[in-house]
Amino acid sequence: DIEAPARRMAQADATALVLYGRVGTYAHRAADTPAHAQGSLALWRNCADSIWRNVVAPWRSAGRLDVFVQSWNPELESDMDAYWKPAASWHGVQNSSFRCPAGSAMGYCERTWWAMLGMRHAVELRAEWARAESSSDAAARLHGTVIMMRHDLFWFNELPIVRASPSGIRLWLPFNCQTREATPASPHSSGSATPMTSVAAASAIFGHNCNAEGRSSERLNFCDLTVEIDWFFISDAEIADGFADTSLSYFNYTDSIKRRMRFKNSAPHFMWGLYFFSKHNLRERCAVAYVAHSHSDFTLGRMVKLSTPPTEKCRIEGMPRQWVPSDSDREGEHQCNASAISGYNTMCPLSIASPLPKICQPAELHLVPDEVARPSNATNYHAVAGRAPHHGTSARGRVRNHTRNGTRWHGD
Repeated sequence: DIEAPARRMAQADATALVLYGRVGTYAHRAADTPAHAQGSLALWRNCADSIWRNVVAPWRSAGRLDVFVQSWNPELESDMDAYWKPAASWHGVQNSSFRCPAGSAMGYCERTWWAMLGMRHAVELRAEWARAESSSDAAARLHGTVIMMRHDLFWFNELPIVRASPSGIRLWLPFNCQTREATPASPHSSGSATPMTSVAAASAIFGHNCNAEGRSSERLNFCDLTVEIDWFFISDAEIADGFADTSLSYFNYTDSIKRRMRFKNSAPHFMWGLYFFSKHNLRERCAVAYVAHSHSDFTLGRMVKLSTPPTEKCRIEGMPRQWVPSDSDREGEHQCNASAISGYNTMCPLSIASPLPKICQPAELHLVPDEVARPSNATNYHAVAGRAPHHGTSARGRVRNHTRNGTRWHGD
């Protein structure tokens, strides 16, 4: 097949951004918002604008990017679809009909079940679109890299463009380094001192000491199987598609959390870790890398308050924004000396011995208040946000409704 190399190249440069989950409010996180309550339009809109500026725009400049939208916010369906003009979308309603069986009951069992079901719908949405038989050009539906991201994530800085590959780095997670103020450096001529920040990997996660835990066949290491910042991940399509297993085999995962990790609550943190690091052994294969820093490059949208928005954004000079295992970490073609990489299991594999300067500049955040969150012309979102209207990379036109599962395919 002489066209195969061209198809593989097109696939490698193509990205799917899959936005998922439930939008809460500025006062309540999504997980604590009652099932009947509506999500905040302003919260979603402000996060969407930040994702557009710092993810969609730069990544589209480097190749094709298709957007897919899943949500548990039917009240925001028309706004989300008008804004993103997704290749496909699915919007559903959470309710109180599901109850975990008594033998599988854990803290937050139902809440986490809904979260994983939403992610399952999201990954299946992209996979079904990519397999659509009606496509005249199959290569135009392939994605080498898939970004799974919550709707309510707010980005201060651009997400660096990285790629995932089944033969290389299969998973990118965000850094979660612990920072604290250190002794300032010598003052400048103006008399002000440069703030200094120490950077280190976390020593504990959810009260578990990551340095002192023993390893045994009866109990998996808690820190090794926990993804503390579970707000987005970037992977190859196979890893992303397989993530549906966390919903399809939900009670197998909760059983592992209870009996092998010996923890009382079910949460996506552990579902992610068990899938990535137990089922696929990605860390032990040196197939995990890190990109973008939590709380400096991005944070949860509800943390960026409308009443008191940040007046500056800061970066720690000299702290890498992406990291991959080195060749010296590899013990063989498929093995990695993961335990020897300090901070690899706690999302901060950086060796930074001395404090680094913290550089801040005024933040140019244009947050949309509640009363103007929805423009009068719903098709003109991007013009309202100060951008030219975007016409998308996928065909637009006839909308096909799939009444079986609520899927909406935008054009074919």
